[in-house]
Amino acid sequence: MSPISQLAQQLPKFELVVFFDEVNTSSCLGLFKEMFMDGTLHGVTLPKNIFFTAAINPLIISRDNSQDDLQVHRRDYLVHELPQSLESLKVFYGVLDTNTLEDYIKQKIATFTIASADDSKIQMPLEAYAREILAQSILNAQQFCEKRL
Repeated sequence: MSPISQLAQQLPKFELVVFFDEVNTSSCLGLFKEMFMDGTLHGVTLPKNIFFTAAINPLIISRDNSQDDLQVHRRDYLVHELPQSLESLKVFYGVLDTNTLEDYIKQKIATFTIASADDSKIQMPLEAYAREILAQSILNAQQFCEKRL
């Protein structure tokens, strides 16, 4: 977090968005609570222009008495129950249908630019074939995860 805090201090007019994935598979949920709710990390106040957001995995309560009811083993990681203070921050957006997901991915990719080989200050959009290959790769990975994980 130190580099992000330093950048936030250097750019006070910008809001930095920090995204954490699979927060509830982490063993340090208390640190996320501290950052998200208290605006501190290890007791040190974080810059106000840092906005934290995160994704969580669904918590499936085990009905099997051999496992703790507050966590479930899912292949190689544990999904933990969120601390009570973070529960109020949860928002469920549902699952995007395939066409909406594809449109979203293509719109995001359309914003990508690359620097010119001759002048790094010149930004150019990705070529159409690169955008299409990237979009299809992301969609294929998403489908794989939905079916296999």
